[in-house]
Amino acid sequence: MSGLAFISYLGPNTVPIARQLGDRLTDELAIDFAWEPATWADLQTAIDSGAACLFWMCGLLTVESIDGGQLDAEIVAAPVFPGETASVYRSVVIAGRGSEAQSIDDLRGAHLAINGTGSWSGYHSLRAHLAELGSFDRLFGSVTETGSHDASIDQVLAGAADCAAIDSSVWDDRNGRDPRLKEIRVVGRTRDWPAPPFAVSRAIDAEMRRAIAASLTRSAPVGLEAIVPADDADYDLIRRGMALARDVAW
Repeated sequence: MSGLAFISYLGPNTVPIARQLGDRLTDELAIDFAWEPATWADLQTAIDSGAACLFWMCGLLTVESIDGGQLDAEIVAAPVFPGETASVYRSVVIAGRGSEAQSIDDLRGAHLAINGTGSWSGYHSLRAHLAELGSFDRLFGSVTETGSHDASIDQVLAGAADCAAIDSSVWDDRNGRDPRLKEIRVVGRTRDWPAPPFAVSRAIDAEMRRAIAASLTRSAPVGLEAIVPADDADYDLIRRGMALARDVAW
C-alpha cells in the first residue's frame, strides 16, 4: 500500500489532533496517511466510494452509516477529551445574555440554534435528553440550522438565537480562548455519551486494521488526554438514544 486516506469530520478543535494522528500513523506504519480537512461532500464521497480507510466522525453518523450498509468499517478506538477521565462527551445547552432561564425547561418557546439535523451533540442528544425526562411535546418555538457549533454559539452571542446545544469539547475549547462567552449562560447539560469514534474500513486486511488500532491507542496527541480502545457495542447507547429522540417534537 502506497497511501491510505484518513477522513475527519468533526469540529475545528479536532483539526490539529487529526493532523498529528495522520503524521504518527505515517511514521509508525510506514504508510502515508493522507489527511485533509473534510467537507460534508468529501465525507460522503469517501463513504460512498470506499476511498478512505480511517474515519473519525460523529458517533451517530458512524453507527447509522455502518448499520445502514453505507460504511463497511469497525469501530476500534475513541478519544478522551481534555478534562475527561473516559471517552465521553455531552451537549452543553446555552442561553444568551439577559436570559433568565435556569434550566432547559425554562427555554419553552425559545428560538433554538442547531449545527445540523444530522448532528448528535448539536441536535439529537438534546431530543434524547428531553425524552429521558418524559418531555415529548414541543419545547422550542423555532429552530435554525447554522452549519456548525461555532456558528450556533455566534448566533446566541449576536442575539439571533435564544439558545443552542453545543458539543462539550467544542464549548470547552472555545470557552478557553473567547472571553465573549462569559456573556452566555449554561442552563443545562445532557448525560454523558460515547465520544466520536475512530472506525477502520474492512476493505483493508485485518492485520493492518489491528496495527492502526494499536497505533491510535498508543497515541497521546496534544489536545486529547488519550485514545482508548472502543468497539461497536459501546455505541449502542447512541442507538437507544436516537430511538427515543424520534418521539420528541420540536
